[in-house]
Amino acid sequence: MSTKLFKKYNLQDSLIVFSSYAKSSGQMRDMNALAWYTKHLLLSLPKNKRIIFLSEKTTSISYSPFEDQDRILVIPCWKKNYAQSIFNILRTISIFNSPKRFLFQFEFNMFGNIMGPILTLGIVLYLFLLRKKIYFQIHQVVLDVATIKDQIHVKNPFILHFFNFSLRIFYRLIFLFSHKVIVTEEALSKRLNRIVNTNKLIILPHHVLDEPIVSQPIVQKKANTLLFFGYLSWYKGIDWLVKTFKTLQQRNSQLKLIVAGGESPTQKHKKFYRHYYTTLKHRMHTTPGITHTGFISDKQVKGYMKKADMVILPYRSFISSSGPLSWALAHHKPVIFSTHLKEYMYSPDFADSMKQAEIRPCDLFFDLDDASFNDFLTKINLKKLIHFSTLLAQKRSQKNVVKQLYTILYGEKTSALSYSWLQIITRIRFALNYAQK
Repeated sequence: MSTKLFKKYNLQDSLIVFSSYAKSSGQMRDMNALAWYTKHLLLSLPKNKRIIFLSEKTTSISYSPFEDQDRILVIPCWKKNYAQSIFNILRTISIFNSPKRFLFQFEFNMFGNIMGPILTLGIVLYLFLLRKKIYFQIHQVVLDVATIKDQIHVKNPFILHFFNFSLRIFYRLIFLFSHKVIVTEEALSKRLNRIVNTNKLIILPHHVLDEPIVSQPIVQKKANTLLFFGYLSWYKGIDWLVKTFKTLQQRNSQLKLIVAGGESPTQKHKKFYRHYYTTLKHRMHTTPGITHTGFISDKQVKGYMKKADMVILPYRSFISSSGPLSWALAHHKPVIFSTHLKEYMYSPDFADSMKQAEIRPCDLFFDLDDASFNDFLTKINLKKLIHFSTLLAQKRSQKNVVKQLYTILYGEKTSALSYSWLQIITRIRFALNYAQK
């Protein structure tokens, strides 16, 4: 790295971000959704703000540091499934010693294995000892691993209990060492408040891209083309939707399903997921009326949104805010949700949009049951759903969300934090004791 770049970014006001980074949307297939989310959100910050990405090393980006858009310095310094990466991460943080703010974008599988949370705690503790202000964004909140046991392929009750206990310790330590903790939905906040009692928690909605593409006027009463969008995983319910599609076609022969997504980059190397994906892919390709596109880039999204009458989210579990939902809102597309996502209604902007659009829960949420879902599709009011999407898109516009993020990061004076070793040890002991309650 050149001395010029180092001096340009090693400033007290610079923001260090821990996240995957995709220079182009085509690189997303090898990364997690955080790469797209983080880049789009942070690029909307004022142009005078310097950003340093400590990013994942992949074959699709340079292994050497590089500058992007004259305001982002990308330093690839860690790999999935490679615990030794932590030393390179800590070394990089030590070199860039001037920035006081650190934004950590966290998903459980971002490191590719069970060691991820442990490595994360090591990094956060190191930053804490350096007296940095840590803004930790948790994108997935799970308190009971049994709700996603098929997603992670763990059935042993003792292991599940151990995971639940470990999660409580993890969340508690993150709260104790972070300056602020960010989640995307009110439901996720409520979940965390069961195990922590703190004023550090902030809700920052998943941003919706500005300049939405207005939907074409609805002339048909039925939604004949459904769109499922995003990485294909068990918790998203795509296998249920594909399996039940034949039953749906018996009542509506014109019904079509577009599956715009590919294998999960964080699970594709796991044997159980390879079997899941191979079986799912075979079923999609042999079922008439289903089109599987595989991974699509940002530029292709517009075309598939135009083809679809409605976006469907048949999720089995609500563990994070949906990226596909934000894409649908950006295009003012009708969206329907499984009843497992009813906790979205805890978010005031979501509930207000339902009220303004005169939409009841039964108009928006469906059961993962063939007969019930068939009946649900016959009663859909597309115009009301479009109105709902338009309202929620306005409330969650990128412009509004970035203003909130700016206030979170820069709305208060940044100064060095000071802790004694006694305070640090006390915090850790308190976290461990609290997790056992």
